Amino acid sequence: MGICLFLALSEGLAANQFEFAILDDVVMSVDADHRRQVAQLLAGSFPNRQFLILTHDRTWCNQLKSSGVVTTRTTVNFFNWSLASGPQVNAESDQWARIEEDLARGDVGSAAAKLRRGAEEFFGSVCDALRARVPYKLNGRWELGDFLPAAVGAYRDQLKAAKKASRSWDDREAAERIDELESTLTQIYSRTSAEQWAVNAAVHYNEWARLTAEDFRVVIEAFHDLFGVFRCARCESTLYLAMSGFTPTNLRCSCGALDLNLTSRPVAAPSVVG
Repeated sequence: MGICLFLALSEGLAANQFEFAILDDVVMSVDADHRRQVAQLLAGSFPNRQFLILTHDRTWCNQLKSSGVVTTRTTVNFFNWSLASGPQVNAESDQWARIEEDLARGDVGSAAAKLRRGAEEFFGSVCDALRARVPYKLNGRWELGDFLPAAVGAYRDQLKAAKKASRSWDDREAAERIDELESTLTQIYSRTSAEQWAVNAAVHYNEWARLTAEDFRVVIEAFHDLFGVFRCARCESTLYLAMSGFTPTNLRCSCGALDLNLTSRPVAAPSVVG
């Protein structure tokens, strides 16, 4: 309520002068479901406002990224703060650059560990955004093998629903775009599946797995492209399901560049002539 009042008053009283706002840990007492709604509110209602957002909550940070409020390039992680040296800075946009640095040193194991951790975090967010069915684990220890197939499966299911809806509305343009998306997913996921064995082999010690940097670079490129399948090329937000209650209505990104209808045209009931 406080966040909504602040934004409403700022917009109403400052009118066009409301261009910049600082939000410092504003969701500390807000549950996870409503945190996502706050992120979507900022993305949808204030697209032309600049926000400086500080938070200790990694879940909300991921929700802000998936909603398109921030991007990986505009996210900075501070760690190891001390009075003597100040904070150390880790820019999340440097993930691929840090992996490349490891490969340049020939340290394939470190590159594989960074890739696996980053992929688990990313596809965990995708599963949340697409409401994917991830196998339940009592210990809460999900891995890439849990998230990745579930994310791809959920995306395929939604594309099928969107294609069915487009055909029911005779929307040929949407159907063609969905065919293109399905083809891109199939090709890139096939590359990733073919190379995924190398990630575990490189993370753990294996005498037989003597991968060179060039060998592993193929794996990196496949995963980099797969990340892009689930992101909007324009706003870099993660694709997500728009819901009406418990029913998915659209598969979309935050800026609307991708917005696929999932609701088929109702079938008219046959008329009865007495």
